[in-house]
Amino acid sequence: MDAIEYLRQAHIVNKVFNVETPSLSLSGYAKQSQFKLFPEDIGIVTCMYGPEMAIAINKGDLGQGKGAIYEASVFDALNKAGKSVYYFAKESGLEIDYVISYNGYATLIEAKAKSGNTKSSKTVMAHPEHYGKTKLIRIGGYNVKEKGDILTIPHYMTYLLGKTEENFCI
Repeated sequence: MDAIEYLRQAHIVNKVFNVETPSLSLSGYAKQSQFKLFPEDIGIVTCMYGPEMAIAINKGDLGQGKGAIYEASVFDALNKAGKSVYYFAKESGLEIDYVISYNGYATLIEAKAKSGNTKSSKTVMAHPEHYGKTKLIRIGGYNVKEKGDILTIPHYMTYLLGKTEENFCI
């Protein structure tokens, strides 16, 4: 067994595959040779940055590591919510943090530490003839808002994406 498979089976890391196109069925579009590894526990990510990161988190000032921590914590929440998580990247530089199946749509997920540009997501959504019909969920330091095919939620609500309309309960 190779090292990556050993770490995956030990629930230390999870493989997140790139998809050829962000359309359903995502597993059918997964490129088995292109993947990222994400720790299955946000505590591992925090420890990788050293004790300074834990101090910064407690003070609410993450500095340069903020984006990486947010991205890893969004993966952690999606993974623990039982979602199959993918990402979408092309050599042109177009990159989407995550792609999941949500409420019957291929749904782009943008994890933002602060208000940021979702240019790649908007490009994908503007060209359904190339990428299929998608929706977008922006996760970050936002209030809940829905406008067209874009849902914006605060980070702490990410776990709710594992709920479906049939089993949704607050």
